[in-house]
Amino acid sequence: MLESLKPEGRLVVVQSTGHDPGMEIVRHAWPEEQPFATPGHVLQAELLKQMSEGPNTCKKKLKSTDFVWHDGDQFRYELHSLPEEATGSIGTSVLLAAWNAATYVAQIDESRSDELVLNGKFQSCVNDVLEKYGRLWFTNEAFVVVRKENR
Repeated sequence: MLESLKPEGRLVVVQSTGHDPGMEIVRHAWPEEQPFATPGHVLQAELLKQMSEGPNTCKKKLKSTDFVWHDGDQFRYELHSLPEEATGSIGTSVLLAAWNAATYVAQIDESRSDELVLNGKFQSCVNDVLEKYGRLWFTNEAFVVVRKENR
């Protein structure tokens, strides 16, 4: 991807950190699950390492000095429900939406997720977290790599 960037082109990398209630849902269902094993700073370091010493299959050798690396930043997004679904008790559609969001972000394969939906165990996984926090959010990180102008 870096090779295909034009001068001043940008590669934006966004990934979940797993430090959020969404991950608590996943861990409630699968305690040993480790979906967010590579933090952004480790990913950046590996990209730089691969450029300098790894096998380079690019047509032209890339160097880290060809790029500007912008430090990452964290942000979060929240799952919102319609007001009528949030009155009194948590509705099944909200529980299923939260479950789907958490398993999607953690990249849990569909067959594993469906098993817990079909047997109803997903409800307690989600309900416990929503009762604890009152809402569901995901913490993400992003960093940008910019290809320098040709000089």
